[in-house]
Amino acid sequence: MKDKVNYYTDGFSGLLKGAVELDNQHHVAEMTIAGNKITLRILDFNCEVKRNYMDMLALKKVIFSSDFDYFLLFGLELNGSMHMRLGGNGRFNDYSYSVQGFLKSKSHLNENISFSRISVFGEGLKKWSGCTRRLERIIGAGLMNQLPDDDDCTEFEKNIKGLGRIGLYYSFKLGGLSGLHTVGLSVKPNFSITFENGIDLDDLIKHYVDLYMILRFLIGGSIDIDEVKVYSSSHLFRDGADFYFAEKKNSGNRSEMGFFIPYSTPFHDDSENEFPTLIWDSYFNCNNDNTREMIKKYVSYTMVNNSEEKFLGFYRVLEQMTLEKSSYVDEKKLEDFLRENKSNFKKSFPDASISDFFRAIKRANKAKNNTESCIHHFISGFSEA
Repeated sequence: MKDKVNYYTDGFSGLLKGAVELDNQHHVAEMTIAGNKITLRILDFNCEVKRNYMDMLALKKVIFSSDFDYFLLFGLELNGSMHMRLGGNGRFNDYSYSVQGFLKSKSHLNENISFSRISVFGEGLKKWSGCTRRLERIIGAGLMNQLPDDDDCTEFEKNIKGLGRIGLYYSFKLGGLSGLHTVGLSVKPNFSITFENGIDLDDLIKHYVDLYMILRFLIGGSIDIDEVKVYSSSHLFRDGADFYFAEKKNSGNRSEMGFFIPYSTPFHDDSENEFPTLIWDSYFNCNNDNTREMIKKYVSYTMVNNSEEKFLGFYRVLEQMTLEKSSYVDEKKLEDFLRENKSNFKKSFPDASISDFFRAIKRANKAKNNTESCIHHFISGFSEA
């Protein structure tokens, strides 16, 4: 195996033998990677693992080491276990887990790392970022055998209250000729979040999913990630740790594609100046969960293979986005009327549940606008321009 494996782009499949760390003790384990599927096997000889079955069932993250690599595995789900006796007093336990993703580093990892930054690189980001004036100046510096200015390596930055600083950045290395982003020096755009305060692994995964979803929404398809780097608040790994969370790639089916909303076009037209930066505030604002969740639902439905499920999903998103509540009569007056006449209803309908009946009346009163009329009103609200 080569020294540096890129689990996003190398199509790595194989078995890694090593050990997991549980309660400061090491136990034989195997991690298998096959495409987007990751499994972990923990082998317990003679009950050396001091945790009972319920503890092993509740295991969600663990440190796995193999040769000189350390993996912090997360999103563990126990798929099966086997327990057997060996000879007289010998026992053997075998636990098999599915794994959502992992961090990988040459430095020893622990489960309580505080993270300060995450950076996402990918071919889709190159397409989305386009050809900006700053990128032109970076390439121009490379052609002149000069290093780019630091200011040009930051395409844009934006502070988001409660989150930190987000931005589009360019990293580079000398040498190579391959496409628009490589002329004398290799330029890689990346989208990064530098967190306002250090965050734990669970929050890192949450913010990564949020970032991935908005980027996939803007790109209109898979990001084709080739690298994700994370950095710790304590500088535990100076060059960053690799973060792997399997990406669902486009199969080529047109129905999987959304709208392409580029930051800049490839036509040297200064279109980056027209990009609506309010997108970042609307999406990442911690008080605006509805917008973020709606975009994430839309993106999730674009990745559904079943056409019927995809249609129903899009319909639900459209229904939620255009919802306009209105009533046939004033809700307060209806509430007062029902309360004042509750005894009369009980006399007239002694065998009925008046409470359930009242709830049905109030629910029906709010249903003046159906989905069709809501969509009509929504579209009518657009300006002609």
